[in-house]
Amino acid sequence: MSIKRADLLAVLVLAVLAAVFFHKVFLGLIPVPSDALIGLYHPWRDKFEALYPRGMPFKNFLTTDPVRQQIPWRKIAIDQWKTGELPGWNPYNGTGSSLAANVQSGAWYPFNLLFSVLDFPAAWTALIVLQPLLATVFMYVFLRNRNLRTVAAGYGAVVWGYGGFAAAWMTWGTIVQTAVWLPLSLYAIDRLVAASVRRENLISGTLLSASVIMMLLAGHAQIALYCLLAIAAYLVWVFREHRSAYAKIFTAAAAMTAAIAVSSVQLAPFISLALRSARVSDPSVWRIPGWFIPWQHLAQFLAPDFFGNPSTLNYWGVWNYGEFLGYSGIFTVVLVLVALYQRRKEYEFFFWLLAAGMLVATPNPVSILLARAGIPVWSAMQPTRILSLVVFTLAVLSAAGLDSIRGSSRSALIRALIPVGLGLSVLWSIAVTGSRTGSALSPALGIALRNLVLPTGVFTISGISVWFLMISKRKAAKPVLMLFLTLILTADLFRMGWKFIPFTPAPLFYSEPASITYLKNLPKPFRVAATDLRLAPPNSLSYYGIESVDIYDPLYDVRLGNFMEAMNGQTGPPGAGESFTRIITVSDPQSPFLRYANVTHILSLDAINLPGFTKVYEEGRTKVYKLENTSPRFYLAGEILQVSADNEALELMKSGFAPGRAVLTGRGTVTGLSGRQLTEDESVSVLSYAANSVKLRVRTADTRLLVNITAADPGWTADVDGQQAFIIPVNYLFQGVAVPAGDHLVSFRYNPVAAVL
Repeated sequence: MSIKRADLLAVLVLAVLAAVFFHKVFLGLIPVPSDALIGLYHPWRDKFEALYPRGMPFKNFLTTDPVRQQIPWRKIAIDQWKTGELPGWNPYNGTGSSLAANVQSGAWYPFNLLFSVLDFPAAWTALIVLQPLLATVFMYVFLRNRNLRTVAAGYGAVVWGYGGFAAAWMTWGTIVQTAVWLPLSLYAIDRLVAASVRRENLISGTLLSASVIMMLLAGHAQIALYCLLAIAAYLVWVFREHRSAYAKIFTAAAAMTAAIAVSSVQLAPFISLALRSARVSDPSVWRIPGWFIPWQHLAQFLAPDFFGNPSTLNYWGVWNYGEFLGYSGIFTVVLVLVALYQRRKEYEFFFWLLAAGMLVATPNPVSILLARAGIPVWSAMQPTRILSLVVFTLAVLSAAGLDSIRGSSRSALIRALIPVGLGLSVLWSIAVTGSRTGSALSPALGIALRNLVLPTGVFTISGISVWFLMISKRKAAKPVLMLFLTLILTADLFRMGWKFIPFTPAPLFYSEPASITYLKNLPKPFRVAATDLRLAPPNSLSYYGIESVDIYDPLYDVRLGNFMEAMNGQTGPPGAGESFTRIITVSDPQSPFLRYANVTHILSLDAINLPGFTKVYEEGRTKVYKLENTSPRFYLAGEILQVSADNEALELMKSGFAPGRAVLTGRGTVTGLSGRQLTEDESVSVLSYAANSVKLRVRTADTRLLVNITAADPGWTADVDGQQAFIIPVNYLFQGVAVPAGDHLVSFRYNPVAAVL
């Protein structure tokens, strides 16, 4: 594809569109749901209580994940980079977890360089803004290389950059960031196939490898896997269609292999954790409501808010809205049908990809069979996320349809308009009839009725415009009408995105309440626990460097999950809970497991009048209690109990907390350990404490078991006086090291490479 002035102008227009979409950034607002953090959760509500006695109004409760997951995890990774360490261990959630294995931290994403030149809020905002800009430019380049007209390529670019998938996941900063590299990867493949000289062959292979690396490191494993499958299928397809290019298969294979090898710094720890994950081990995860796109929610391809919208607090569909949002413009569906009727061979692959995506995403015998088959990794992947590929194909095919519409017959256009018109008519019939029946669903269908007006108007205006385009004999009028269709699409998708995506004042970004400042200033290490879902949600405190025992993570070690279940009174053997859950919080402040886990402070909205709890700070409704008689992070065991199985260890711990106790299972047997009462001269002092390393001074009068209340992980290593020491599983989840009598220097170090060797 030669670069023309029109293409440069088109790229400039796409950049202007990104600036318009994010125009509020120039007004001091950033695309971060700080309003939801402050409006929904204490202690932030307490800090702003004088201004907002009933809580700060928030735009969208569905977009809280970025402030509860992606932003805190990225902050941990960036902080470790800035201290000169490779991202390794996250000590802030649960009892610790592998940051190196957490793909959503985006720890190795090259665009993290933004955080070295900008402060964190500005760099995060730049990451968000880059998503639609890169998506539209890469899609435009891909489509232009397929010889589509400038306006048609622009139409497809807008669908991809601002359609339902992008709008729903824009603020996450990882999901869309992963998907934007798909069109660039396919462009590289097209260039590789067409390359006639060695230099072009090398450049195309390098571009393919680089784009796949960016995709794999951007921060979302499931989207990356779907995109990789699409890339692999596309490679097979194009080489089958261009047999003369078989010699370039080696270049493509080398490019993909190199990309995976480079990305293994992130992928290898991730796979290691996935194999130990509670989610992968749960065979019933596919039964969760909303795991597939419910059939009725296909209506959202024509009317995105037929079931309401969480931003207006009137959503009445299956949970949740964002997972089902495939809307890409109602007339986009018409253009896809136009492309289908054209039967252009060069777009056959994308029709098959669209069909495969919808087959996986919806609940049908094939998709359910795949989910129940227990296929490693695949069975744990939520099928709704394949909307990334569905919207991608809609973008490509709608651009092809718009490009060919001037040469299409009127009958082809009518055949494309009729199904969409009938679909709208069915939705209108359901909404009108249902809203007047007086049934329990009548108010909800009244919402649907109102939300059909706009897509119907867009469909009507677009249809009339295309009809004029078809009958117009003036050559200059046709590109103008095509541009008008693109402008209608842009306005429609921008409206949808602005309605869903929150923009909040930059100073509100993780504003620091006084109670959090109090906890930050306490001597470390220690953990806290919140006893109310309205208080300090999981991961949020990690942004401030505070360790909290709760979990919100789609992928965590099954043993950590079992420990947390036992903490909340789960009966039966480890893992006996009904199904995997991403969120585990503390429900019982008296659980002995809190003391075993080095929880020293409890956050509560209610008064705790129990022995061993002392209120030490209060801010509004948020109360901070000191939990007395809890295990220090590092201690010498004065009592060692031996059991034969893991469930016995948990049951023994459930029976009550005993200071200095260590419970060993059969696999943790070590001979020669003293279980006698400690003397006054025996002690553990912390010389240094960091996320990836700990140095301790240990004095013992006998061979003692040193307990480290950090979750065991294959990446942890230990040494005593510089000599490698065997890590003993202690108290079901934690680590222990045998320390001989005397004065010793004991070190623990997390090495993510060791986790996969």
